[in-house]
Amino acid sequence: MANNADNIQMMRPMVDGVAYVASKGTALPASATAALTSFNSIGYVSEDGVELTINRTKQELKDMSGSVCVTIQSEHSVQVKLKPLEWNDLVKKELFGDGNVDASGNVKINAVEIEEKPFVFDMRGRGGKLIRVCVPRMRLNTHDAIVFKSSGALAAGITYDCLPDSNGNNAYIYEAEAQ
Repeated sequence: MANNADNIQMMRPMVDGVAYVASKGTALPASATAALTSFNSIGYVSEDGVELTINRTKQELKDMSGSVCVTIQSEHSVQVKLKPLEWNDLVKKELFGDGNVDASGNVKINAVEIEEKPFVFDMRGRGGKLIRVCVPRMRLNTHDAIVFKSSGALAAGITYDCLPDSNGNNAYIYEAEAQ
């Protein structure tokens, strides 16, 4: 296959946003163009974009001579990292938990476990190509320090674990050509 520069993609957010969250149990869209009903945009995401990391750990099995005779996959995980730039109620709920953000936007910080939720990431590439990443079960792993200062957005990078759905899939990536 020959090189094709048209296959090089640089992703941009859609007009309405890039990262969308819904309540646990909300059905995911099954294509890059299906309507996002019941999903809400968390707002602007930093210029670093959305990072999808797939980790596979291998274990080597050796024979009596010490030669590797087979490798097996011993672990598999998927993570998403992003940095929301807005300090809104949806972002606060992702950082602190739904029950820890009241109607006025006040926050309680405690050890209550944060519930998993489905997420959708919508992006547009060169030539208008649509890319949609759907994660059925995303759970907060960790977040960066929240720095209160005058020279930057009140924001924290968030790392999520992407847990498998009932079909064993951690995420789905859908593509569609511009219409």
